[in-house]
Amino acid sequence: MAIIHKKVWKEYFEEIVSGKKKFELRLADFEVGKKDTLILEEWDKDKKEYTGRKIETAATYTIKTKDTEFWPQEDIDKYGFQIIQIEPKVEFPKGVEIVGGVIIENSEGKIFMAKAPKWSNKWTFPGGHIEPGEKIEEALAREAKEETGIRNIQPVGIVSFGELINSKDFHRPSHFIYFDAYCKTANSKVKLDNDELTEYGWFSPKEALKLDLAESFDKSIKDYLKFKENNNKK
Repeated sequence: MAIIHKKVWKEYFEEIVSGKKKFELRLADFEVGKKDTLILEEWDKDKKEYTGRKIETAATYTIKTKDTEFWPQEDIDKYGFQIIQIEPKVEFPKGVEIVGGVIIENSEGKIFMAKAPKWSNKWTFPGGHIEPGEKIEEALAREAKEETGIRNIQPVGIVSFGELINSKDFHRPSHFIYFDAYCKTANSKVKLDNDELTEYGWFSPKEALKLDLAESFDKSIKDYLKFKENNNKK
């Protein structure tokens, strides 16, 4: 079974993600068969760049013909074209994943947020998988340091937890059980890895809630605020 990457215009990508569009009309300049995997990557045709979002699909049926006006006649004469029936893969490639995010608060009371390519370039926290043998807070502090370059991150507590299945923003099928840790730092010096995270900023919680946040991150910020409020009452 082959794995094939192809770009998809934004308007069509949304239809595929929603389940409304279950076929692909493609120039037959590549080979694809039943059970092959098509990884469709969202393409902004105006900016001429990938958005970072992608969806993994399974080719279940194909037809080839030579009757359309979508492509130059010479290409049609050379290749023909194909219609590919597709269905999103429902299996979870990594099973149930234990993950977490890190809300890092600096000395000014602002929290660190960054854009994440794996989350449709939306705003998120640093974070990642909790490895066997690691305590939750230790694992998340490690992930935060690796992704942001911020040192002296001090865990305060777990502020949020939940379950996220096949997020509309994440780049692949996933079933997450997640925990969010609240950490403090006196050091606001950042050195991104530019892989997991790109553009970043320090925001008040109120400002952060107005950002284009990836799914579930608004809940995490609200839970963080509740955690601080409850601790202040003690």
